[in-house]
Amino acid sequence: MTNFKIKIKIIFIFITICNSAIYSQEGSVLIKKDSTLIKVVKLRNQVNSETYEKDFYSIQLYYGNLETANKIEEDFSKNFSELETKIIFETPNYKVRVGRFKKILEAQQELEKIKKVYSSAFILMPNNL
Repeated sequence: MTNFKIKIKIIFIFITICNSAIYSQEGSVLIKKDSTLIKVVKLRNQVNSETYEKDFYSIQLYYGNLETANKIEEDFSKNFSELETKIIFETPNYKVRVGRFKKILEAQQELEKIKKVYSSAFILMPNNL
């Protein structure tokens, strides 16, 4: 009798394996995108990029007259070519600012290097730009 039970189990396993191969399904899935969802995703991306544009740290090297600001910008660009440099006018002074750092730690690391040449440099917080 035990031999019979073993044969039944083997036959059952064999039939199960064969059926799974025979009746397996193939097909494709069609995903419909709602136009509203696409608009929301685009709007979210736009808001994120605007936040990044506004929310960054920068290092200010100088404020004063235009002639000196131009000289400092030119000199800085030669020594630190990997950083973006800008001259910004805020009445009555011109300001030389460098870098766009998302994290304060990045700004602090660059500031340490920059202070070796420009001792009066300091970090500007995002709300102060």
